[in-house]
Amino acid sequence: HCGIMITASHNPKEYNGFKMSYNGIHNCFGNEVAELYYIILNGIYSKGNGSITDANIKEDYIKMINSHINMGSNKLKVIYDCGNGTTSIVAKDIFVSNDNIEYIPLFAESDGTFPNHHPDPAVESNLTILKEKVLNADCGIAFDGDGDRVGVVNEKGEFVSIDKFMVIIWRDIYNKIDKKEGFYDVKCSKVVSDEMIKLGLKPIEVRTGNSYTKKISVDNNYPFGGELSGHLY
Repeated sequence: HCGIMITASHNPKEYNGFKMSYNGIHNCFGNEVAELYYIILNGIYSKGNGSITDANIKEDYIKMINSHINMGSNKLKVIYDCGNGTTSIVAKDIFVSNDNIEYIPLFAESDGTFPNHHPDPAVESNLTILKEKVLNADCGIAFDGDGDRVGVVNEKGEFVSIDKFMVIIWRDIYNKIDKKEGFYDVKCSKVVSDEMIKLGLKPIEVRTGNSYTKKISVDNNYPFGGELSGHLY
């Protein structure tokens, strides 16, 4: 279940590095990283035989995503901005396989120099062109460089901060879930906790960081939670 992803996430390309998982569920962090550093410095390696297999997980990924989407009779026109990041190689295949979505891509060519804008959807200035194009559509979404965060623009070309987007999600699911609690990170405004309380939910404030929030989400089996940066679970 171990894995390594080569990524700079939302940082500039010069900061490429490794994101590691030891359990196939969430990223390692804290003492787990320190322990690996100690092993490397002291050469405490296991010995044995292994194997290398090349695999294309694209089709499995597309099937997994689409298995969680049921739009019913809803039809949407969506502008999506890949920011020349990793989602460039898969986003179109996901949209084209859904007959209910008319899609228009922006910056959907993979280019690690990011020639059009930095792929961080939490920064509104990176969404200027998306905000302009979305005026002829129902909504706009933007992905970050490695595709694990999202930014949202409404049909009026207005940036929807992720804490407000989380409120929309909570309003949709609060009466469909058994566990009436969820989490948000400390960067979110009070709009999340205030709205959760109004809906009869228990808000849990947690520290910022994808590695931490993903583990919190899994360990507590929360129905929903997220960070202001655009990590949503």
